[in-house]
Amino acid sequence: MPIQIVRICRDWAVVVKPYGILSEGSTPDSLPVLLEEQLRENDTKFESIHPVHRLDRTTEGLILIALNKKSAAALSQMVQEHKIRKHYTAFLTRDPALPDSGTMTDYLFFDKRADKSFIASPAKTSAKKAELPYALFPETDPVTRAEIDMITGRTHQIRVQFAARKSPLIGDRKYGSRIALKAPA
Repeated sequence: MPIQIVRICRDWAVVVKPYGILSEGSTPDSLPVLLEEQLRENDTKFESIHPVHRLDRTTEGLILIALNKKSAAALSQMVQEHKIRKHYTAFLTRDPALPDSGTMTDYLFFDKRADKSFIASPAKTSAKKAELPYALFPETDPVTRAEIDMITGRTHQIRVQFAARKSPLIGDRKYGSRIALKAPA
């Protein structure tokens, strides 16, 4: 599966992570392995492949890849300091009570055994603060487009925060969507 490279330079690349593959890892179907094979086939010079952030397997989108350890450290620091903006577009079924825009603030707990995040009390030791600014743009009923700026980047954050407000992402059965979504062909 060829990985679409949007931009590449000596230290980093921006690529499109296809639906259905992992952002991280060393399995044959992971983005780092597929991209490394592709860059080697094209005789592109790089030291190593380091995704600077991740997207869920069922999400397609742009990913920033560091092409050496020094760049990985610098870019990761920039993400932590919010010097790199992460923007998402999602489609959801909207509960009428959900405001047109705002910032969702919750504490999330990720249960590894269930592979699922939950809204939790701030008192829960492993719960982490999750902030999610968004704006909604009604499309066709019952679908609404959400434009989202990621501040904290918790596991399944967008999915669980919208689902907790009775507005699950289209096709997200894990967090309560009743509308099926087929994988891209």
